[in-house]
Formats: sequence, structure tokens, C-alpha cells
Amino acid sequence: MQCYTGSTPVTRRPGTSDFVVARRPAHNHHLGAAVHQSAFRSLQRSHWAREFHDSKTAAGNNPHAALRALSNRRLKIHWHCLTKGVPYDETVHVGNRNRALGHAA
Repeated sequence: MQCYTGSTPVTRRPGTSDFVVARRPAHNHHLGAAVHQSAFRSLQRSHWAREFHDSKTAAGNNPHAALRALSNRRLKIHWHCLTKGVPYDETVHVGNRNRALGHAA
């Protein structure tokens, strides 16, 4: 799904030069734009998304890479909801995330 939306980086090794990370050229541009916009908008409305993005930028990622990581995380969450047949509930996700990170509820 991440490859289909173009949010996974592609490593290219042209000749003897170092690798270049680029966006996958063959992807669904409309879906990729929608996922990117959704992740960007979630920064204003979702506390966990803001924390996730800020932790990625604090770890040394540039803002675009952090947003791409957030897009991938949101895709994983929505894929889980689709395969399990459950609607997305942010309180359930935040509880699971806090439990996995060892934070107090």
C-alpha cells in the first residue's frame, strides 16, 4: 500500500556514485496526494500525530521525511482497520500506542 501511494523511498545506485533516495515514480498520484494531505492536516488535529512528527524531526529527519513517516504510520493504521473490519477510533489508537511505548494512560 505504501508503494502504491508513493510514500516509500526508492534507493537508486547510478553507476559508482552514492545512493540517491527519490520518490517512486510509478504510483497513484491522487491517492498519494490524499494520504500526504491527510497526514499534514492531522498535525493540527491529532496530538499523537504531532508527537510522532516531532519525534522524527528531533531524531534528525527533515520535515518532509517526518511527514512521509507519519503518512506511512497512518497507512498502517488504516490498513489494520480495513483488514479487521473495524472503524478508526483515535482513543483506541492512542491507548494502544501508549501501552506499546510504556506511557501511563
